[in-house]
Formats: sequence, structure tokens, C-alpha cells
Amino acid sequence: MPGYEVIGSEELAEVQDVFAQGGVLFRHSFDGLRNNCYKVRQFEQEFADQMGVKYALAVTSGTAALRVALAALDIGHGDEVITQSFTFVATVEGIIESRATPVCAEIDTTLNLDPDDLRRRITPRTKAVIVVHMLGTPARLAEITEICRQNKLMLIEDTAWGCGGNLQGTPLGTWGDIGTFSFDFAKTMTTGEGGMVVFRDEAVWKKAAAWHDHGHENNPAVPRWEDTRASSGFN
Repeated sequence: MPGYEVIGSEELAEVQDVFAQGGVLFRHSFDGLRNNCYKVRQFEQEFADQMGVKYALAVTSGTAALRVALAALDIGHGDEVITQSFTFVATVEGIIESRATPVCAEIDTTLNLDPDDLRRRITPRTKAVIVVHMLGTPARLAEITEICRQNKLMLIEDTAWGCGGNLQGTPLGTWGDIGTFSFDFAKTMTTGEGGMVVFRDEAVWKKAAAWHDHGHENNPAVPRWEDTRASSGFN
């Protein structure tokens, strides 16, 4: 399906409201022209509330969400990131674009990351793990989070296919350090294109927010960063 099938009067009213309030399409700035109309900011806050976390950052796609997450954790050249062998290509693309080395582990009967093989793949260069909830099925998060804790590894959840799901009452995407989501037309919830990154740590969220817009620091919630890696970034 191309996506228009899920667009109705409620979505149309929200788009028309943007133009009725001044027509500012930029996600931030132009405060004097937009009549306090900040749809993206509202979306971020409501998404964070729904997920039970403090911080959420909207991005252009689920792929961008992964790239922003890795950048916010300072993953780069010389680092290894373990993920699973059965996933969409974007999971590995994000690691490669970070100049890190992807390490693909085996899957288990959940079709997700096998905790036993995860243990075998960890090396001194391993900095993070990306677990994917394929087809909306949760991975064995209790075991995987404990492995990451024991080895001091950051855990990113690729929740592109699992938005709205939970395991033991905890929303998918909030078990680890960072959760990423996709909102393309084929996902549980769509914005046509788009994605979201959720965080528990304020400092990591602020770093991601500075990085995800070419390093621009025109978001009032984001302080100036001395770290040159944070001030580079992309769109």
C-alpha cells in the first residue's frame, strides 16, 4: 500500500492547523510567526509520555534514528557493534555509516538476537549492542540487558517493527539505553516518513539533539557543546 489509506480527517485537520497558525514548517525557531504551533515538539513529548521515558527526539526515518543513537554514544572508527543476522539492512547501515564495524550474531527461536551467541561475539572492541524486535516479536531482553550490564556495553533497541509492544509490561524500546522507532507507511504508526529516538539519560538526549540537525544549536533545550564530534552531525 502507498500509505494514503491510513490518512483521514484527523490527520488533515492537523496539517491544516499548521497553516492556520502561520504556516511555519520548520521544526523549531521562527517563534514570533508560528503562534506557539510546535507539532513536532508536541509529538516528541506525547511519545515520551506514552513510552514512560523523559526524552524523545523526532528524526527523518528509522535509519536516521539508528545513526543518531550511535553518534550520541560516540560510536565510531575502531569500535564494534554487535547486532543480529536477521534484520532489515538499515540496522547494519547505521553501524557502517558510523565508521564502526558491524558484528552479526546468530538468532534464536524468537527470530532475534541469541543471548548465548552474543556472549561469544564480545571482544575488547565491542562498545554497543543493537537488538532488533523483528516482526514485532520481543527479543530475550532480560538476558540481553544483563549481558550488556555485565560487560559495560550500551544497548540500543531497534524497535522499528515493535512500536506499541511490550515485554513484561515494559514498552519495547525502553529496556536499553536508547530506543529507535520508524514511522514509514508500513509501520504500526505512520507519519509517511519519519522516526523517533527515546532516551533515559538527559546528557545523551542533548547530545543527540545537537547532532541530528547538522550540529546546529538553535534548539533552546540544547546547550552549546564543546565536543567537536557533537557539533558535526547530519540531517
